[in-house]
Amino acid sequence: MVSSQHRLSTQPAIRAYEAFSAPGFSFNSKLLNEAFGGTGLKRGFVSEICGAPGMGKTSLSLVLTANALLSGTKVLWIETCHPIPLSRLRTMLQSQVPSSQEEDNFSTLDEYLQLLDVYYAPSLANILVYLKTFDEDSNQDDIGLIIIDNLSMPIQLAFPTCPDDYAYLRQRRSTNSRKTSMESLGKENLDTTLEKEVTSKELIDPFSNSQTNLNKRKRVVGDISSMLSRISAAYQIAILVTTQMTSKVVSGMGAKLIPFLSTNWLDKVSSRLVLYSRHPMENDNLDGEFGSTINYQSLRYAYMAKQLPGTSVDSELLFYVTENGLMDCRSLPINNSQRRKRSLMETDL
Repeated sequence: MVSSQHRLSTQPAIRAYEAFSAPGFSFNSKLLNEAFGGTGLKRGFVSEICGAPGMGKTSLSLVLTANALLSGTKVLWIETCHPIPLSRLRTMLQSQVPSSQEEDNFSTLDEYLQLLDVYYAPSLANILVYLKTFDEDSNQDDIGLIIIDNLSMPIQLAFPTCPDDYAYLRQRRSTNSRKTSMESLGKENLDTTLEKEVTSKELIDPFSNSQTNLNKRKRVVGDISSMLSRISAAYQIAILVTTQMTSKVVSGMGAKLIPFLSTNWLDKVSSRLVLYSRHPMENDNLDGEFGSTINYQSLRYAYMAKQLPGTSVDSELLFYVTENGLMDCRSLPINNSQRRKRSLMETDL
C-alpha cells in the first residue's frame, strides 16, 4: 500500500494544464530565466540554489518573491535561521511598481505584501510537521510559490557530524538548561554539578554517533524531497530551496566545496543552480566590456548542475547582485582549461 506521503492528490485536468502552461516566475535575468526553462522558475517543480554565504541566494529568492507578488500570486516564505529581509523586499517592489498604477488594485506595497505568508521553522521537526500537514491547510490552493530559505541549517543541527555543530549544540543546551533552572529555583548561586557531569560525558566521544547521524540525515532528506516533490506536483506550486555548501576531501584534489545535500536529494530536484565567486580570468575579457567601472566584489558566477529536460545551458552565467535585484553581464563558455584532469582513482583503469 502506497503511503499518503508518496501519493499524488487528484486534481482537475484543466487546473493542471493551466498551471503547467502558465509562465514561470522571473529572475529579472534573461540568462537565469533561460537556464530554468525559458521563463524562469516553473510551477510543479522543485528547484535548488546552493552556494556559500554571501553569494546571493537570498537576493535571488527575493527577486522571485517580488515578481510573484506583483503578479498577484500568493507566496509562502519558510525561514529557518534568519528572518526575511522585508526592507529589501519593499525596495524591490517599490522599484518595479509604476507610479501611474497607484489607484489600481494591488497597487500599494502593503496590498502586495498581504499576499506574503511567513512561516518560522527553526528546527527540522517544524519543517517536517508543516510539510506532512500541508494538505490540511485550507489556503494551500492559493499558494503559487514556496521559498525555503537555508534548509541546510536545521538539517545540520538535527544531525550534527562536525565539531562546530557539537560545540554549538552543547553551548545552546547548556545555556537553555542554566536559564530554565535559574527561573524555576529563583536562586542566584546555582549548583551546576549535574550540568558539568553531563557535559563531560558528552566530551568523552563526541563523534560516536557521527555515522549514525549521517545515515539518519540521508533518510530524512529523502523524505523531505519526496514530500516537496509531491506538493509541487499535486498543487502545481513552484518550490525553491536554498542550501549551503560543505567541504569534502576528494582523492587527487584535496578539500573542495560541494553542495550540502547529496544525491538522494538531487534525484527529486528538477534544477540546481550553484553560485560562487572567483577571480576573473583573462579569457573573461571583463575590462574590455565594462571598463574601469566594474566592481568585482559584486560579480557572481553560476552554473546549472541539473536542468529540466529539454534545457541545455553549458556555460558560466555572470551577473551583478544589486540592492534592487540582478543585472545580467554575460554567459562564459566553459573551456577545456577550466576543466580539471581526473585522478587515477576516478578513472576505470
